Amino acid sequence: MTTDNSGEITAWDKGDLFVVLEPIGYVGHDTLLRVLEEHGIRLGVYDSSRAAKAELKKQLVERGIGSILSAVRLQEDVIPKDAEPDAYSAAVAAMVDHLAPAQVVRLHDPYLLTPGSHGPARHAELIVLALEPALKTVATVAFYYDKINQEAEDALAAALRGAGFQGEVSFTRVRDIHDRMLIVDDDRGLMMGSSFNSVGKRYFLLDYLRGNDGTTLARLLSANPDFA
Repeated sequence: MTTDNSGEITAWDKGDLFVVLEPIGYVGHDTLLRVLEEHGIRLGVYDSSRAAKAELKKQLVERGIGSILSAVRLQEDVIPKDAEPDAYSAAVAAMVDHLAPAQVVRLHDPYLLTPGSHGPARHAELIVLALEPALKTVATVAFYYDKINQEAEDALAAALRGAGFQGEVSFTRVRDIHDRMLIVDDDRGLMMGSSFNSVGKRYFLLDYLRGNDGTTLARLLSANPDFA
């Protein structure tokens, strides 16, 4: 058996199993299907790219383009050690916007209320900038921290009100969770490799959470008692 401009197809007929010994390309597929149909055999032959295209077409028809766009997980960002704090907050905001927050956003950072060299007002401004897309849609912003600083807490609450957020704001002290994270609607979110007060000092990773990590972490945060 030969293909149109594709050379010879080497195959074994094993009764119920028809084994093709090498890749035969699109033209080879078409030729193979035609020859089999001449012998009364109808079947579909797909390579991985054809199968993927067929699945995408099916999803487009059944669910619309939004289902595909919302399923895309953007590549993680490696934040350079000389990153500007405003640029980092803007990068977080872009990723938060992609997560499409609707109800609640939870931000955990052990040093959330430790302004460092920024000072309380500037530190609060950077955090609010990162949360800006969520502030337009959610009803609740919940902060979780370890190191206590009442002045920084007041500055952050004031910055939220200054940005026009009128929803519920809470501050909870948590002492047994290490990583920095932002959780949206208790089922998706970001893993943040640095506290806001340390941006511009070391390289770190900013990435989307995967699988059910968002749900698990939100459950841990919600279950933690207030140690304050």
